Amino acid sequence: MPGHPLPPTASDSLDSFRRSFPGGFALVMATGIVSVALDGQGHGLVAHALFGINLAAYALFCVAGVARITAAPHAVAGRSVTMRAGRRS
Repeated sequence: MPGHPLPPTASDSLDSFRRSFPGGFALVMATGIVSVALDGQGHGLVAHALFGINLAAYALFCVAGVARITAAPHAVAGRSVTMRAGRRS
């Protein structure tokens, strides 16, 4: 029907996955830093909650990273080379 977008296909999803930015580790670093800082200030409950989020995010990004490398090793390697050279693709 005109005017209605087509649902995404499996190849569209795989293409998005191949091109995803690998910088999700920043979330893990940020929650870890804030968790340690809050624990040092005596906010143990909030610090432990953030640490739980940190652990879950770390596990998720590890699995996603391995899946991304497995699904598109050439895209990951190519992106690493362009990022090392200072170019963004």
